Amino acid sequence: MREVVPARKAALADAIDNPSNIEQWIEGLRQLKGHYTPLNIDSSTFSGRVTSNIRCGFDAVDISASGLMRAERTPRDVRLDNYDHYYAIFQTAGAPTKVVQHDTVFELSVGRFAVVHSARPVTYASGHSGGQWLSIVLPRAELISHLGFEPGLSPPQRNARLERLLLELAANISDRDTHCDRCSTWTKLAFFDLLGALYAAPDQERTTSHSGKLFARVCSITKNRFADSDVSAREIADEAGISLRYLQKLFTIHDSTFGHFLTELRLDHAANLIRRRALTNSSQPLSSIAHACGYSDYTHFARAYRQRFGHSPGGPRIGSV
Repeated sequence: MREVVPARKAALADAIDNPSNIEQWIEGLRQLKGHYTPLNIDSSTFSGRVTSNIRCGFDAVDISASGLMRAERTPRDVRLDNYDHYYAIFQTAGAPTKVVQHDTVFELSVGRFAVVHSARPVTYASGHSGGQWLSIVLPRAELISHLGFEPGLSPPQRNARLERLLLELAANISDRDTHCDRCSTWTKLAFFDLLGALYAAPDQERTTSHSGKLFARVCSITKNRFADSDVSAREIADEAGISLRYLQKLFTIHDSTFGHFLTELRLDHAANLIRRRALTNSSQPLSSIAHACGYSDYTHFARAYRQRFGHSPGGPRIGSV
């Protein structure tokens, strides 16, 4: 599916001069957010607006509606648009909204957010009083490149402080604050970083077994030490309070090795730094990135990077594929 986003037709969507005009609201929503099928609209109480803007350097849509009980993005709606991106949706006012996608139900309330895939059907069900939402378009390739995985509808656990920071960033950094390309790039990265932090569940919570907790501790120590080119499995075992043999056994249980895990950490970090280098047009030498990731020999780094990603650290550039 193509990596496409809605065209910004602000002149049409922002010209809703009559908030009670349902057809005008639906057309504005379609132009700025894609095809949706509203259901159970109370025409006697309906009021709504759809407004386009830019938040954190991303295209965004402010939506308000009352008298609307349910809206669906059906398989037919998905085919009509052929979009392939994500929406980060924040509820800014009103009663909680149920969001259903991938057979997952999430209750969206004020201060919380959901990440919705535009290429999949989705259902929104709100109370009769309606609400207000902020929807930010996140290009799929950029988001997955930054996170390293496809995000689910909601983070695996709640972190109210980080969610509050993400909402404040989304709500307060508008196009007036991102008037230059460099500023826009950094605010995008800040948004992606906070989103990534929310989706990163602590390793300790992924298992309750004793060996699982030990493995999580070993992984955590390694994540803090991978930039040290001299770090060894024995040092990590000593710091974790276990033998080298037991450390090796833990990785075997998880179908891996310490060396493989360490290399993955280093190369993932290198890919993120190289992506930032490209996005910000930085002149940072690739050799310094290699050093920052625990490689004392650039040739060794470049060979490992090519084996992992299929191309050299210097290419392809962001946006070239």
